[in-house]
Amino acid sequence: MSTIIYYFTGTGNSLYCARRIGDLLGDTIIVPIEAEGEKKALLKADNIGLVFPVYAFGLPNVVKQFIKHLSSDIKGKYFFAVATNGGRVAGALVLTRRMLGARGLKLSAGYSIIMPTNMILLHETNEEKKLFDSMEKKVREIVSAVKSHEYHAV
Repeated sequence: MSTIIYYFTGTGNSLYCARRIGDLLGDTIIVPIEAEGEKKALLKADNIGLVFPVYAFGLPNVVKQFIKHLSSDIKGKYFFAVATNGGRVAGALVLTRRMLGARGLKLSAGYSIIMPTNMILLHETNEEKKLFDSMEKKVREIVSAVKSHEYHAV
């Protein structure tokens, strides 16, 4: 089963998560959201993923624009989203579901992964290790769900 994961990253956390998910899924292409010309590849994948950080309790503008320009030709694909955040996903996944719905697309599953923030003074080394261990466990849950095409309500 082929997968394409589109990601946007600010500090590198979302790219790291996208790569881990792709590594464990196998047969995965990882594409930065800024790569406008890659959108046609969506039609060739069985699973389509979005991985992005939560910005101001919502989506980064580049992710909003990406979703607004998705083709409705990808209806029926398994679509999942992963929102990396510093502890509060807020309405980011609900907004993703609504924006996809406005395009006639369905978000099959949405997940929150807590990662270290870019405020280094807020984290001790042991705390960061715990966050990365927790992230790894969550990534494995996501991969299992994507492989099984499980629905995960947002």
